[in-house]
Amino acid sequence: PILDGKRMPIVTPTGSPLRQFCTTHPDVIRIVAENLAKSVSRHVPDITKGFFWLAPNDVTVWCECENCRGVDSPEDKLLHSRGTRVWHFANAVTRKAKQENPNCVIYGMAYQNFQAPPTAVKIEPDLNVFLAFNRRCWRHAIDDPGCLTNIVYNSHYKAWAAQKTPAICWEQVDHAGARFLPIEREVAHTLKYYKSLGNVNGSYPEVFAPGMKLNRQKYSKMSLEAWLGMWQAMYIFAAFQWDIDLDYEKTLEEINSLYYGYGWQGGMKEFRKLMEKTSIETPGCFGHGHSAPLGRLLSSPEVYHKLLGYLDAAEKAAVQDPDKRALMHVQRDREYFALTWEKALK
Repeated sequence: PILDGKRMPIVTPTGSPLRQFCTTHPDVIRIVAENLAKSVSRHVPDITKGFFWLAPNDVTVWCECENCRGVDSPEDKLLHSRGTRVWHFANAVTRKAKQENPNCVIYGMAYQNFQAPPTAVKIEPDLNVFLAFNRRCWRHAIDDPGCLTNIVYNSHYKAWAAQKTPAICWEQVDHAGARFLPIEREVAHTLKYYKSLGNVNGSYPEVFAPGMKLNRQKYSKMSLEAWLGMWQAMYIFAAFQWDIDLDYEKTLEEINSLYYGYGWQGGMKEFRKLMEKTSIETPGCFGHGHSAPLGRLLSSPEVYHKLLGYLDAAEKAAVQDPDKRALMHVQRDREYFALTWEKALK
């Protein structure tokens, strides 16, 4: 990329991204397209097993060369967006890659300061979109007119649906898992909402999987174990994409009864119900990039003592369960509650 009249490196010496590459340079388009076509042939003989997505570097420093700036529309300049140049590049790569290998299944990315669909460029018919709305609020429904955050994302979803561009949605839900937040009801609602749009073909939640070998000094315990802290939501993501017409309450009752054993009716059911009620009724948005203080959730002493009481009762009930995992699951939730809600309150 050119910045202040000089070509600048894209990454640090260790490979961390500093800037975006020049998206209009013909050699950049050629190299990306050729390598993409080769990757499809080499790694995905059966293309139904995977797809490739064009994800710009996770930074917002863009090339200032004459060609790149010339692509930006007046609307881009007004909104500080880079949507036109991102899709101009994705179109060019897709056309060339498809010529090299017609089996390419390619997704461009709507992210950062290019989340809205472009108005100055038409997206190639063979190109799909990966909707990476990572800062949406998971406390409120995606179509809640009272949520100032989701009003914006709801408008983006509807605009992409109007263009009929096939989409997959990326959900950065690891934030909820790392804070032990009950979002499973909103997950089910979101998937039904996607179905109603008509252009969304799947949902892609991002969270570390159990058992991954990661640097334990780099991440907190709750970040590493976020999947376990929000396993109900992860189950709903899978189950409702398999069958969108599942009965939510019945599904939740079934999976929690299996997981907590006697502990479910013994106290965990009331614990989860009060957690959800408290989460929904506490002010502010939560999700990646939001700062609603977690300690607010326990600002009512009555709620706090009730939640602790439900955990005590569930643990006593789970001791009687023949499946010893039930007690372990209740105790794990008690630990997560202490590491998140209680710690934030203190």
